[in-house]
Amino acid sequence: MTLTYTRAQDSFRGKTIPDADSFRGRFVELIPNEKVVWAIEFHADDPGLSGEMHLIVTFADADGGVCVSSQCDNIPTAIRLEDHETGSRSSLANLAALLEKSR
Repeated sequence: MTLTYTRAQDSFRGKTIPDADSFRGRFVELIPNEKVVWAIEFHADDPGLSGEMHLIVTFADADGGVCVSSQCDNIPTAIRLEDHETGSRSSLANLAALLEKSR
């Protein structure tokens, strides 16, 4: 998969090339309605982006809906934790907005 930064001010953010992040992923564990574990490897020349990162998403019943939690293990050293947290929060907010629309 390749994610492309389309805004000019973000064109320096890519890990594979200046305006894109390419990566390969595979599902490691799937427990319906409970848990998804996804292994991710970036395509990049930077050794600080090597290795396999695991994204663990869990689902739990909550008042009026579902609580979605995510955890990331083995974040590559070249990714600033602040940037990773910002991206993770944005992804969860986008998911919440999408699910609210579908109600």
